[in-house]
Amino acid sequence: MCGIFGVYSPLRVPLTVVEELVEENHSRGSSSFGYYARWPRGEILHRELGDYNVESIVIPLSSTLLLFHGRAPTSGSRGLLGTQPFISQRWVFGHNGILTSCPKGRPSQSDSSRFLDLILSKVSVSSTESVGEAIAQASRDVDGQFACFLYDREEEQLFLWRQMAPLFLTLNLVGSLIVFSSVKTSHSTSPVTPGEVVRVDLEHFRQEVVATFPNRSIYQGV
Repeated sequence: MCGIFGVYSPLRVPLTVVEELVEENHSRGSSSFGYYARWPRGEILHRELGDYNVESIVIPLSSTLLLFHGRAPTSGSRGLLGTQPFISQRWVFGHNGILTSCPKGRPSQSDSSRFLDLILSKVSVSSTESVGEAIAQASRDVDGQFACFLYDREEEQLFLWRQMAPLFLTLNLVGSLIVFSSVKTSHSTSPVTPGEVVRVDLEHFRQEVVATFPNRSIYQGV
């Protein structure tokens, strides 16, 4: 079990929202943590072993996007190699859950890393429209429970999807705030529907379902 959350605001990421998300997600995983942050003139990926609190997240005040993962490892390396988020080319990926079947990878590779490789193997680099279907196809090829985010650093598109594992999302147009979280909070209130791949357009504050996949996990019907 791990905890994931993300915050976007075109103004800046509000510290009070981050504090709540850290507090609510902390119990879901604290053996290691990592975060990706973006601001108008830069970006950073930080990963670290050990426990965390809100003071562990050091980002510029001008940051407009924060993606966070707190880990409770179930497979693969328990060191920094398995600490998320992962970055591969233009993509930032975070996963919470337990996969009971996933394509084989390197001996030290975690299920999460193999899941990302599977997704990217199906993505057409020439079209962002294919990303949702690639996620859906990869999700059909694994069993278990999962909640994930995939961020496109070039197109500034965020993809969210889940199977069994909890994931909540809210677009607050009045407050110019987008929040997702493994835990329901005052800022993330609406559950993402299992089996739906949701694309969030950060620039235009829009969300849409771009692909679907059936419930093929061992927890069928739950």
